[in-house]
Amino acid sequence: MTASTLPLLVLIAFLWWRTKGELLPIVLFTSIFDAASALNVAGAPVTPWLFALIICLPIKALSGKLSLRPVPGLNRAAFRSLLLFVGYALFSSVVFPFLFHGILVSNSRNGLNVHLAWSMTNFTQPTYLLAALAVFLLSIHSTREQLRNAVNWYIRACVCIACFSMYQLANATLHVPYPSAILYTNTAHTIYDAYKISGVWRLNSTLTEASEAAFYLGTGLALLGWHLATHRIRWQSAASFLLILTALVLTVSTVGYACLGTIAIGGILLYARYSFRRQSMAPVKLLLLLGLVGTAVPLLILTDAGHTISNVLANVFVNKVDSASYRERSLWNTLALKTSHDSYYFGAGWGSVRASSFACSLMANVGIPGVLLFLFFILQLLRPLWTPKRYARFEMYERSLFAIAVVLVALLIATPDPIEPIIWVLFAIATASKPRRMARTAQSPAQAGIPVDRPTLIPQM
Repeated sequence: MTASTLPLLVLIAFLWWRTKGELLPIVLFTSIFDAASALNVAGAPVTPWLFALIICLPIKALSGKLSLRPVPGLNRAAFRSLLLFVGYALFSSVVFPFLFHGILVSNSRNGLNVHLAWSMTNFTQPTYLLAALAVFLLSIHSTREQLRNAVNWYIRACVCIACFSMYQLANATLHVPYPSAILYTNTAHTIYDAYKISGVWRLNSTLTEASEAAFYLGTGLALLGWHLATHRIRWQSAASFLLILTALVLTVSTVGYACLGTIAIGGILLYARYSFRRQSMAPVKLLLLLGLVGTAVPLLILTDAGHTISNVLANVFVNKVDSASYRERSLWNTLALKTSHDSYYFGAGWGSVRASSFACSLMANVGIPGVLLFLFFILQLLRPLWTPKRYARFEMYERSLFAIAVVLVALLIATPDPIEPIIWVLFAIATASKPRRMARTAQSPAQAGIPVDRPTLIPQM
């Protein structure tokens, strides 16, 4: 047991009451406390989202409220390719440490350049992968309303991360007490206090690293930004967007700024397409954009903000190659690729290697077969984009793809493990949103017999 166990139980109970027992919001919200460990089993910390899943899933099943009905809108090619990828990863974790016994591998738990042998990481990492797959299966059997609710709760979780970032900033500047004894109990990581880079405070909020905080915040900002670009702006959403954006900037992370650039470019294209389809521009959004530009330009001219921003960007992108962090991450990636070569590009087994980038980690763990399966899955998710116009795509599908693009950017830069629940929920939304053929004559939703208030991916009983 750790210091965070009792507060986490209280949080799970509150979320259960607030969401009426919905599993996905509980798992997604608790996943933001990655630096906290509810339990320690054989020295390995159990993260809060897995702890919540272990508690809530049996209760849901025993109460008879766990529904696993067929999914008519399922992209079967994507579904099967993901199952094959997970199956191959699990197979590799059992077989390859014995098949390629003795080759050099590097893992943050076992050390640099140690001889490959089956270890605890070949059990813990597949366990997390199976738990992530369980989240995926729960998601594809959820209604569209439930998935939309889960996404909204994830955005609330990102707002919570941003609030903790402001609290951490107050701790650094005003020495306000910070509940690190509860939030930072994950013994597998060393959590740092806030520090400055080029005069800007660097924050990690409730996560183990600033890059990980940037991943969560970037994904939430993408989900919220897509909604703001394609829907009417509400002040609550705008305030949440600005708060998450501020926290993302204060991570001073290459991952965060790359995600931010992806969101900015994608958001502009989305709004341009949205305006072209409607043949008009929303005056409120145009005024907000002009207001932001009108505020930013004088600040850059009259203050040192421009100099500070240029220094931060130089440190994050230009000078990054000369930093100790970059050299360390490059070393991990190089060693991972060497492991892939030594295993004849079949991989050393899921959980054997941990690189800095997901691409290098994937090559080292599951080799070329695993990489091809994962790429085929991603391509199958994108296939509905090229369907004829007579097919209608769900709104949640496009929203999830926009967030998945940001997720992939973060994975390729500095996120080695794709086990965060939000990734698998987004994968599930895109997998279970196969386009449907539109009626030949234009009908209103009510005339076509389509429920307007609570559309679902599965037929209601």
